[in-house]
Amino acid sequence: MQPKESYEDRTGLNKAFRADDDVPSATAGLVTGPARGGAAGSRGVAGEGVTYEHITESITVVKVSVGLDVLTAPRLREALVETIHQGRYFLVVDLSDVEVLDSTGVGVLAGGLKRVRFHGGELVAVAASEGVLKQFWITGLSKLIPVFDAVHPAVEHLGRRGTETHA
Repeated sequence: MQPKESYEDRTGLNKAFRADDDVPSATAGLVTGPARGGAAGSRGVAGEGVTYEHITESITVVKVSVGLDVLTAPRLREALVETIHQGRYFLVVDLSDVEVLDSTGVGVLAGGLKRVRFHGGELVAVAASEGVLKQFWITGLSKLIPVFDAVHPAVEHLGRRGTETHA
């Protein structure tokens, strides 16, 4: 009778990693943006369909050009976390090209809001699709995240808020 094979023997997993450990296999496919704080005008890519641009020293626009569902919402989460780690706490999430927003996408937006507010920042959204606007209204997210019909007024709003907060 052969000895029973352990979990470690079967899987090859015998080391526990902490959340802040650098695990090369887990981070190899991630695309990172500019160094912490990135200059105004610098751009980054967080995954297919999600990009960001630093408009000013304090405001970043995160552009989503794919539907936000269970498969694609993690790309937005990566972009939000990445920009927040760069010290960017005033974010415009541009959903003007998004037609689908499910509960996973709503959760990512709520999580992003929580992260920026922790640092004294603000997150606003730009939405054009009736379906996306309806999701904001049904979930109550519109009470927490201001929604604009274009990027320019959203940036202006954050510009006013940013100067109030950091004055």
